[in-house]
Amino acid sequence: MKPARSLVVSLVVFLGLGAFVFAPGAAGGALPARWRSFLHVPAVVDLTGPRTDGSLTVAADGALSLLRVGGQPTPFARGADGYSTARGPEPYIALASNEMVDGATCSFTADTVYAIEPNDPPGVVEVDAQGQARRFADLESGAMPNGIAFDHVGGFGHRLLVTAAVSGGTALFALDCAGGVSTIAPHAPVSHSIRQRSFSVEIRRPGAAPA
Repeated sequence: MKPARSLVVSLVVFLGLGAFVFAPGAAGGALPARWRSFLHVPAVVDLTGPRTDGSLTVAADGALSLLRVGGQPTPFARGADGYSTARGPEPYIALASNEMVDGATCSFTADTVYAIEPNDPPGVVEVDAQGQARRFADLESGAMPNGIAFDHVGGFGHRLLVTAAVSGGTALFALDCAGGVSTIAPHAPVSHSIRQRSFSVEIRRPGAAPA
């Protein structure tokens, strides 16, 4: 995949299916899906699903913006206490909902964004709904994080999952709402990095039958 600084691409929406997702109360059978470029955003890396106000969070050119479908990106989490990262790596992001973590007394908070920080030291940055950023968790030295997504199904306790390239393979980490890091698999067979909407990590919980 190309470095973020070389990306000059367009955000796309899933027409039909996208309209179904973004329109509250939409119902009915499957709709025909067509892709169409709707907005040019230089150096875009990732975007989340809708926040509670319907806007999307866009990661581009080392910073974050908010985007309403049909509008233009507006700067988000800027300034001294905001979010920024080096231009070049691919700091993917994930959007939290109000979801309790199994075995914890805390929960992730809706509209909080989590971004992987590929640069040394590797880790994850948290950006709250007001745009205040802080270091959320550190990963092991030498890891190169390359994917992030929430476990909404619950197979990993509703934690935040992060993949990272490590010596000899790819590691899978699970982060709880307090920033605690557990290593699920130090060298997992992975065909693609975790993305916001898809997984290909071949991990089974103990006692689970093969897929």
